[in-house]
Amino acid sequence: MFIPGRTQARILRAAIVLTMVALSLLSSLRVNSARADDPPAPGAITGLVTDASTGEVLSYCNVVLDSIARGTITDTHGRFVLYMVPPGRYAVTVSRIGHATFRYEPVVVAAGDTAFVKVALEPVVLKADPIVVTATRVEQTARMAPASISVVTEEEIANQIPVTFDRAIENVPGLVAFRSTGGVSVQSISIRGSSDVAGGGVGNRVLLLIDGRPALTSDTGGAFWSLVPVQFIDHVEVVKGAFSSLYGSTAMGGVINVITRRPDEKRVGHLDMKLGFFEKAPADIRYTDETKLQSEIVADYSGKTEKYSYLFSASRKQSDGYSQNTAYKFYDVFGKLIYDISAQRKLEFALGGGNAKNDYPHAWLSTAQPLQVREAYQDDRQQKRYFSADLHYWGLSGESTRYSMRAYYYHHEQDSYFNEND
Repeated sequence: MFIPGRTQARILRAAIVLTMVALSLLSSLRVNSARADDPPAPGAITGLVTDASTGEVLSYCNVVLDSIARGTITDTHGRFVLYMVPPGRYAVTVSRIGHATFRYEPVVVAAGDTAFVKVALEPVVLKADPIVVTATRVEQTARMAPASISVVTEEEIANQIPVTFDRAIENVPGLVAFRSTGGVSVQSISIRGSSDVAGGGVGNRVLLLIDGRPALTSDTGGAFWSLVPVQFIDHVEVVKGAFSSLYGSTAMGGVINVITRRPDEKRVGHLDMKLGFFEKAPADIRYTDETKLQSEIVADYSGKTEKYSYLFSASRKQSDGYSQNTAYKFYDVFGKLIYDISAQRKLEFALGGGNAKNDYPHAWLSTAQPLQVREAYQDDRQQKRYFSADLHYWGLSGESTRYSMRAYYYHHEQDSYFNEND
């Protein structure tokens, strides 16, 4: 069949156009298929880390994605960025020394998108080796001290809920408290078997220090162990072994140094009240049907101004006693004032006093009546009073020199009354 030349040219052009359209469609299908096989575009996670209590930004915090091995740290402005994060759901863990670790989830990262995280870390107290001063009279960790030292912290004392100071330290290994009948009066403290010179607390070989100053009685060389108020104690350092080279002959058995609390940075007050009663004794040894009570009231207030820090404390403890002649009443007050002369010089003044009244302890009447004492002894009693004042100035000269001056006064009285009503 004959087709004119003009018609042939039109057919050729149409075939070329159809071929180009087919090739274009085929190429488009191939490109779409290739795109469908490509992984999705990665995203990123950025964030800000602050202190929960102050709101300040925290630098050098560790930021880790838990499910993949990827992490970073915050910069000096508290910000961080994690790049090339595949789309998905993640958990971000943020940690820093001195703050509690925080886990933030879920963090959703979309393809090609950036997720923002804001974290506030709670500050925590790090427990390090305790710093002691008793063993060498210079500050050092208990592990580095050239002596066997036990440290009783304020938290440990609070957990015991002791009535008197001797009860607070009696769990220290190697320490034994010798008490009179009924446990009202402490005669002496022994460390690793050290004994008194004459017994009964006379010439006690364990030295009691309050903030580094001696607190011994002048007549017997002993101490009013039960009269040390526990509510103002920061910690107690118990040095075991002879330390006469530093503290004299009264430290042949060891040293117990009571470090008092420092005022709080913020104004804060506490009021603690306790009331309890003794279970009645079995009927065959009971000497009274009265309910014996025991109570305690402790109040303190402390704070700080621009130049002054202060702490005041007062307490009252009373017990009717479980057995006869074991009742007592303890009153004590304590105050501390610190004046910041400069950043490297301070002046501290501490004042304390107490009054204790207790029945005079005696041995039991008989094995059949262990809770009673002889009628002639039932009016025997004791009264103890003490007063202390301490003025302490210290400062720093350069980076390695510390100097101090101290003046203190300690006064005590003890009266024993026998057969008053006879």
